[in-house]
Amino acid sequence: MLHSRVMNSPKLRIITGLTVALLIASPAMADNFLTWSLGDVTFPNGGVVSGSFTVDTTTGTLSNIDVVSTADSDFGGATYRYASPTFGSAAALANANATIILDADSYPSDPNLAGTPTIDIVFDSSLGVAGTDALARVGEGSCANADCDTAVTYRTYYQASDGPAATSAPEPATGPLFALLGLASTVAAKFRRVRPWVLLQGHGVNAK
Repeated sequence: MLHSRVMNSPKLRIITGLTVALLIASPAMADNFLTWSLGDVTFPNGGVVSGSFTVDTTTGTLSNIDVVSTADSDFGGATYRYASPTFGSAAALANANATIILDADSYPSDPNLAGTPTIDIVFDSSLGVAGTDALARVGEGSCANADCDTAVTYRTYYQASDGPAATSAPEPATGPLFALLGLASTVAAKFRRVRPWVLLQGHGVNAK
C-alpha cells in the first residue's frame, strides 16, 4: 500500500512529466540557436577580424558575442560584445545579405556611443540556416552619434572569390534546459520533504 501511495504521488508524476519534457524539448530548442564563427577577415592594411556570435533564429536576437579586430594603420582595433541598437530583426537575418552591427560599448548602459568602435558585417546569405556563408563586406569605424545609428567607416573588407567565410553549428539550448532542471529539482526537494509523512501514514501514525 505504501508503494502504491509513493508511485501515485502527484509530485512524482510532475517530476516524471518534466523529465519527459526535457527530453522532447531539448532538440527543438537547440534548433533555434546557431553559433556562427567568422573566418579571419583581413583588411587591406593588415587588420584582422575574427570571433563568433550566436543567433536566435526565431527572434533574431544575438548573444555570446565575441568578435575581435586587430590594429593596422587605418584603425586601432576593438573587442565587440554588444549588438547595436540599430541591429535588424529576425526577418532581416532570414534574407540574403543578412547584416549584423556590433558595438564595443552597450547602449543605453552607455548613453553616448559617439566615438566608440562599431563594426557591420554583411553576409551573402541568411544566418537562419546552418552551414557556410560567405562574407560579402565588413566595415569598421566609429559611431557618429549617441545611439550609433550612423557611423564613420575607417576600413572596409570586400568579398574576394576565395575569401573567408562564416560557418555555423547548432548551439545547445542550455539556458532553457537548466531552467526546467531547476524546476524539477525544486519539486523533487518538496517530494523528499513530504516522504517521511507518507512513511508514517503507511504505518498508521497520524502525523499532523
